[in-house]
Amino acid sequence: PRGWRPAGNPASADTDAASWRGDGGTLTWGTGAYAPEERGTMTVEARGDRAQRGPPGEMRRFPESIGGASADLWHDRIGERHFTGAQWTRPRQVHLSGEARDARTAALQLAAYRTVRFAPR
Repeated sequence: PRGWRPAGNPASADTDAASWRGDGGTLTWGTGAYAPEERGTMTVEARGDRAQRGPPGEMRRFPESIGGASADLWHDRIGERHFTGAQWTRPRQVHLSGEARDARTAALQLAAYRTVRFAPR
């Protein structure tokens, strides 16, 4: 997205920056299989005498064809934080992952993943 800026290691002449930040989120890309970082642990206590406010989080996984290549996408929510990503294995093993402070920014990240196209080899 237009308002996003490189974060961390600067881009080189032939490779874009690996991390980007903007609009309340971060996005990182890399090659190879995605290796998620541990995000922490969550303890949930449920009592029968209290109304439940909803789940503390949710995990969604969904395959899509993006630009003719199969990708596995995800959108996880843990509390108020959103984690998104996409993994391609063919034609190249590439992954993108993001962290967002709200659902709108997470949707923007997923939309960005859907613009990926691979040049023919």
